[in-house]
Amino acid sequence: METIIELFLNSTEKYKDKISLQKFFEDEKKEIFYFEVRENVEKIIFWLKNQNLEKGTHIGIYSENRPEWVYAYFGILGIGGVVVGIDVNLKPQEVLFILQHAEIKIIFVSQNALPNLLKIKAQTNLEKIICFDDIEEKEVISLSELLKEKHFPFSYPEISPQDLAMLVYTSGTTGNPKAVMLSHKNITSNIKMILQVFQWDQRDNFLSLLPLAHIFELTCGFLTPFSQGARITYVDSLKPENILKIMQKTKVTFMMVVPGILRLFRLEILKEIRKLSLTKKAIFYICFFICAFFRIFNLNLGKILFRKIHRQFGKIKYLVSGGAPLSPFLIWWFDVLGINILQGYGLTETSPVVSVNLPLENRIGSVGKPLPGVKVKIKDNLEEGEILVKGENVMLGYYKNPQETERVLKDGWLYTGDIGKIDSHGFLYILGREKDVIVLQSGLKVYPEELEEELLKSPFIRDVCIIGKRKWGESEEKVHALIVVNEETLGLSLSSAREKIREIIGKEIKNLNSRISVYKRIDSFELREELPKTATKKIKKELIRKYEVNN
Repeated sequence: METIIELFLNSTEKYKDKISLQKFFEDEKKEIFYFEVRENVEKIIFWLKNQNLEKGTHIGIYSENRPEWVYAYFGILGIGGVVVGIDVNLKPQEVLFILQHAEIKIIFVSQNALPNLLKIKAQTNLEKIICFDDIEEKEVISLSELLKEKHFPFSYPEISPQDLAMLVYTSGTTGNPKAVMLSHKNITSNIKMILQVFQWDQRDNFLSLLPLAHIFELTCGFLTPFSQGARITYVDSLKPENILKIMQKTKVTFMMVVPGILRLFRLEILKEIRKLSLTKKAIFYICFFICAFFRIFNLNLGKILFRKIHRQFGKIKYLVSGGAPLSPFLIWWFDVLGINILQGYGLTETSPVVSVNLPLENRIGSVGKPLPGVKVKIKDNLEEGEILVKGENVMLGYYKNPQETERVLKDGWLYTGDIGKIDSHGFLYILGREKDVIVLQSGLKVYPEELEEELLKSPFIRDVCIIGKRKWGESEEKVHALIVVNEETLGLSLSSAREKIREIIGKEIKNLNSRISVYKRIDSFELREELPKTATKKIKKELIRKYEVNN
């Protein structure tokens, strides 16, 4: 398996009578077999071939996760094309940048995303728009009509493992996103690496929540399970209560998550506990502390004592977390309940997985050991420093950006911009982003992620961003926190009780400051309604820093 098309052909033949995809949209369930996926994909390939497109043509997919996304993805690759996934959470101007930068002329789109696309169409070179839903619009072709057309046998083009498969646009926390060029080999090599440490097979059922336009979900939550004949489920609502309901119905075994989803799950569980009588609440917390005590001796009683919670999570074996730093407290909290969280580390530039904790080697606080075939070292062989990565999964470079490519790719090593360390057992620890570290005049360094993790343990804090901020007339940066509160837990509204909330949060910060080194202490804080985020829910720190400097 050297190309993604080989993966597609192998799976749709080997597992043709197995259910491949299923969707729960508006409480309606639809199951699609592997052979049906192949039939639909080959109809799209036939149609695209008739458009007389050159090999390497960039074709967009602008949609939420759904089976049609999968058809379009394999269809584009099946003509030797390049997939450009566009997240539906992006603003029209961000979508416009991608369409212009990638020079997209053909795009697959969902009905939900279509209005935004039509707003900016005049500023693009789009020639064909194919909508996944039936819609009456002069400029739009419905996919259902395309799939009804007759198609005839055809031959797949010669596709090399080194051929470009995807342009994946990074989250853009520092301005316009960069387009990461990933080859077929980059992605398939990462799939093979993952399968050396995870034994997924056709009995597994994956729930796909993260955007397929991002490489974490695409590689780990779609292509890898697809290669093993597993079932993948798509939903139309990402509300925690809906996700848990679907997990019960479909008996999900694995799921890719980001820390934000885990925090929502925790809040949903705590919300249900708050509804209990005083006696039942007391029983829950007694059981929780018993489980926490026995975890010290590596005994996991959570699955026995918290069966009701486990039923909500279906047949989940592990939740694999990536995409952003995950608080060790959150991992510990779920671990006490008997729910296993495996934290990993990766980048779009590495297709994406670099390292991951494993069921029998799960070190809380670390991001695991590097995958087989991936080399990781610390720059200049320091104890702590920039993480460098080497392997077949490392990108070809940045599209139309040779200067940035040259800056981050040197002698086959990817300079990640992340600061980390490797312990004596080979576990990798992420300390923060190089550009986010606050360097004090004393030379001491404050890693914002460490403080953010601690503050997020508070049930009163929903989001937090730690930055270095200079006070008027001072030259040294001080540690400053921007905080979004959890109004539901507080039982107070920011609009009507700001001073009361400020007092509560002030106590939380004072409590934290009393437990940490003097130089790390938070000097000031402010309350915010929201913090700017990327499509993958990462806080745009660079944008916040610029705003704070200008104000």
